[in-house]
This record gives sequence, C-alpha cells and structure tokens, in this order.
Amino acid sequence: MSPRMQIIKEENTLTLVGDFHEEGMPLSEAKEYFLNWMESYPQAVDDNYSFYFEDKAGNKTELKLQ
Repeated sequence: MSPRMQIIKEENTLTLVGDFHEEGMPLSEAKEYFLNWMESYPQAVDDNYSFYFEDKAGNKTELKLQ
C-alpha cells in the first residue's frame, strides 16, 4: 500500500507531504513522485520554484530535480 501524499503549492514553493511508514519514504521516491506530478501538470510550475519533501515530524528537505 502506498503512503498517502499530497502536494502543497505556496507562492514559489512546492512541498510533498506524506503519511509515511516508520523508516520514512526515501527521497528518491519523493523525487520520482514530484517528477510524475510535474509531467501531469506542466502549467502548475515554472523555473523559479523550490521543491521540498516534508516528513510526518515536519522536517523539510529540499529536492534538486535536475
């Protein structure tokens, strides 16, 4: 079963927030999720956006998508 996830868009920031298992979701999976989302919604972002992964504890990690 996949963890529940959502993408929050605020100004020039996109944050992937999830309800993850104890070990957490690997950042490679979060990055893949973002890339798939961006393919589906290319009009939603531009080059000025920052991307973050946030775990259940509220810790944010910036993702570099290139």
